[in-house]
Amino acid sequence: MRSLNSNAALAIGIAAIAACGTWGQGCSPTKPTEIVPGALTQVQVPKDLGAIKITVLANGAQKFCQGYVVGPNGSVELPSTLGVISGASGTTLTISIRGYDDASSPDVNNCEGSLGVDSTDPTNGPGPRVLRQAVVTYVDQHTLFLPMPLSFSCYDKDCSAAGSDSTCIAAQCASGNVEASSLAEFTPDLVDGTGECFNPNLCFAVSFPAAVVDAANCLYTVPAGVPTTAGGLNVRITYTDIQSVVDPGTGLIVPQPGEPLEREILNIDPNEGFSVPDAAQPTQFQLAPGLCSLVQNATTPPQPTPSTYHSISNVEVALGCPSKLPLLPFCAGQQTGNVSTSPNPASLACGVPVPLDPTPSALYLVMDDSGSMYAAFGPDGYATAMNLSFADPIFKHTYVAFRFLSHNPGECSSASTVYTTLGADAGGGVDFGLAPNIQPKVATALLDWQPPDTALNPAALDLQAAMRLDQGAYRQLIDFSHRLAPDGGVASPLNVAAVMFFINRTPVAPGATLDGGAGDDGGEAGTGGSEYPTTAADCDPSLFGQPTVLGALTQEAQNAFAQNLQTYFIVLNDQQNAPQPQLDFYDQVASPSAAPPPPDAGATEGGVAPTGVTVLNATSTLQSVFASFQSTLASVATCLYDLPAHVDTTASLSFVVPPGNVLNPSATPIPVPVAQNQGCSGPSSTANGWNIDQGRIRLCGTACQQLQAAIGAVAAAALGQGGDAGADAGLPSSADAGTPVIPDVPVSVTMPCVDGGSP
Repeated sequence: MRSLNSNAALAIGIAAIAACGTWGQGCSPTKPTEIVPGALTQVQVPKDLGAIKITVLANGAQKFCQGYVVGPNGSVELPSTLGVISGASGTTLTISIRGYDDASSPDVNNCEGSLGVDSTDPTNGPGPRVLRQAVVTYVDQHTLFLPMPLSFSCYDKDCSAAGSDSTCIAAQCASGNVEASSLAEFTPDLVDGTGECFNPNLCFAVSFPAAVVDAANCLYTVPAGVPTTAGGLNVRITYTDIQSVVDPGTGLIVPQPGEPLEREILNIDPNEGFSVPDAAQPTQFQLAPGLCSLVQNATTPPQPTPSTYHSISNVEVALGCPSKLPLLPFCAGQQTGNVSTSPNPASLACGVPVPLDPTPSALYLVMDDSGSMYAAFGPDGYATAMNLSFADPIFKHTYVAFRFLSHNPGECSSASTVYTTLGADAGGGVDFGLAPNIQPKVATALLDWQPPDTALNPAALDLQAAMRLDQGAYRQLIDFSHRLAPDGGVASPLNVAAVMFFINRTPVAPGATLDGGAGDDGGEAGTGGSEYPTTAADCDPSLFGQPTVLGALTQEAQNAFAQNLQTYFIVLNDQQNAPQPQLDFYDQVASPSAAPPPPDAGATEGGVAPTGVTVLNATSTLQSVFASFQSTLASVATCLYDLPAHVDTTASLSFVVPPGNVLNPSATPIPVPVAQNQGCSGPSSTANGWNIDQGRIRLCGTACQQLQAAIGAVAAAALGQGGDAGADAGLPSSADAGTPVIPDVPVSVTMPCVDGGSP
C-alpha cells in the first residue's frame, strides 16, 4: 500500500470530441474531424485530485457536461468519443476541465452552473480547485490533440473575472484561445507513453539545487563544480503552501512555510515551464513569469496577503536528458507513480527535502555601558562585532532582547526594575523580537553609545539587581516564554532561554577599595586618559542574606537554573589588558562545586556547566572573540528542531555545507547525511545521529558538533570578507546597522517514496 506519493507523470485520460455524432451531419467520408483534449497532471492522486468534470460548449451552447471520479490507479474512465456537433470548419469549441480534490462534491455532476475555482456553496460546493480551459476551432478532416494540463501552479487561481475565455496558465490568468494550426495530429502514444517518452526515474536520478543568477527574473544555472554532460537539462520544482500566522513573541504577521505538497517536472516552454534564454549559455535557464511569481512568494508575500498562499520552495536541475517537450509524455510505467492507494493519503510529498525550523530560543542581552567598556562599542567594537552573529540565518527563530545595565542601586530591592519594561523607557531597551529584526536595532544602540560615567566617578554595576528572578532580566525572560506558550500555559516552548551579561568589571560590595588598574594601553575616548577601575560597586547588602557578592550572584544563577534559565557571562578585555581577575571571579559563579544538582531539562548541547552558567573569554583578538561567540551561540539555535507533520523515523536527515569556507573550500555545496539513532534522546546524549525526542527532532553527539562547526565556519568566512570594522580582523562595517550576508546551513528531512514511487 502506498503511503506517500511521488510526482511522476499521470495521464488521466483523453476525450475525443467527434466530428460525426448524434447532433451533426456532413462528415467527411474519409477522415474524421476531431479535437482530442488530454487531461494531464502530475499532482498527487487522490490527495489533490479526486475527480474531474468536462464541459463542452459549441458556439456558446453547452453540448456536453460530465463528471468523472479518478480511480485509485490514477485513471479516469472516459468514453473514447463524444459525439457532439458537426465538425464543420469554423465551429468554435470551448472545452473546460475542472479538477476537484473532493470527489463527493455535488458540483462534480452539476451541469446547471459551475462554481468558481476555490469557492464554496453550502448546497453545491466545494468547488473545483483548478480549471483549465481552451477555445479552439475545428480543422476539417484533422484529428488534433489538445493538451489540457492541470498544474498545481493553477490550484486556487480563479480567472473568471478575466473573461469567459480565460484560463490559468502557470499561476497567471491568460486567454484560453488556442490556434488550431499549432496543434499536433493525435496519436495514442501522445498520452499512453508507449512510444517516445520521458523517463523521470532516469532523467532525475541525480539532481542539484539550481544556483540563482538573477533572482528578480528567476534566472538560474547549474551549480558551480557540477560537470556538464551532453543531452541538455531538465527542471523540477516543488510547491509549498505558506501560511500567514501571528508570531506569538512579537504579535506580527509572519509567513510560516508548510510542508512540500507537490513536485512537477517542467516542460521546456517559456509560458508554462522553463526556457534557455541564451543559446550561448546552455546551462542557464529561466522560469516562466507565472512560476517566477510563486518563487517570489517564498520570500515576499503577495499583497494583500491571504491566510494561505502557494509558493515554489525548491528549484532543481538535472543533466543528461534532452529537455522535456510539452508533447513528450511520461513513459507508461511511470505515469502512476504519484497515485496513492491508501484510503487516507498523507499530505506530504515524498522524496522532497523538508527544511527544519530550529526550535525557538530566547536570549536577553544585558550590557554594561560604562566607559570602561569603550572598546566594546562603535564600528570597531567587540560587542558590535559579536552582534553581527545574530544576522546568521540559523537565528531566524531565535528571539533577542537588549538593554544596558541601569546602574541603579535602588533596584536591588525595588518593586520593579527597568529590565521588565523594555521599549518603555529611554535607556536603550529593545523588547524581544526575532534576531534578524533585532540585530540592526542593537547595532544602532552600540554605535550611538555614550558612557553614563567617568573614570573619576565610575558607575556601579548592581549586577544583582539585573539578575533578580522576581523583577530582573530573568523575570522578563519567564514572562516572554509564557507569551510563546501555545495556550498561555506555563510550560516553556523554548530550546534555550538565557540572559547574556556583557561585562569587563568585577562586582564588589559598596565601600570596597576599587582597583584603579595598572595603566591603559592607549587611552580612551572621552576620559582624558584617566583610568577606570576594574571593579565596581554592587548591591548593599548582598541579596539572599549572602555575606559576599559572589555568593549572591551564584545563588541568583542557581535560582534561575532551577527555572531552566541559563546564564552567560561574556567577559571582555579591559583597558588595562589584565582580564584574569574578572575571568576568575565569573568562573567561580559557574563552578560546579558550588552548585546543587541541576534540573532535568537544564543542560543543552554545547557544554553548559551544571550551574547553568557559561563564561566566555572574550579577551583575545577581535576575530578570535567573534569565532568563540559564534561557537557558543551555535548551541542555542541548532540540534533541536520542530517536527514537521507526517515525518517519522523512516525519514533521512542531512545538512548542507555551503562552499567557500575552511570545511568546504570547493565551489560546490556538500551534503552531509546524518544517521538515525534511537539512542539520541535528551540534550546530554552522546549518541551520534538524530532521533525524534519528545515531539522534536534532535541531533546528538558528533552529528551535532559537526553541524555547529559547519555553521561557525560558514559565518566566519562570510564575516571575514572585507569591510572596515575591526580592520585587523577583517570584519565588515556596521556603521549602517545593516546585516551581513551569511549563507544558511540548511537542515532537512526527506520521507521516502514507498511501493515503487519515483522520487
